[in-house]
Amino acid sequence: MKINLQLHRSEDEPFTQKWEVARKCVFSVNLNPKHIDYPSVPQKLAELLFHVTNAPSELITKTHEKILLALWENVTQKTNGEPVYCLSVGDVVKVLDEDGNRTTLMCKSVGWEEL
Repeated sequence: MKINLQLHRSEDEPFTQKWEVARKCVFSVNLNPKHIDYPSVPQKLAELLFHVTNAPSELITKTHEKILLALWENVTQKTNGEPVYCLSVGDVVKVLDEDGNRTTLMCKSVGWEEL
């Protein structure tokens, strides 16, 4: 079973930290849980997604490289013709874990807020 991560972003109100904002999925990716140390902890998966899409290259491990490659290869939509690579404040991450449980988390200025 795979873990599905989706990144949803507001086109009209970037960086807003309100749930009531319309967002669209800018990418969706299926990841192999064998490549992840904590596949059943949604907040850690969201933090991993934040890290791999924002960290400088010297902080990226081989596992992170695999995850980045999967993200880049599976971008479902593009903004202004360019892939969306980084997770930002106000973005929403949806995690569908191996057991089919869905968790929705918003990236806040500090930490995450669960819907």
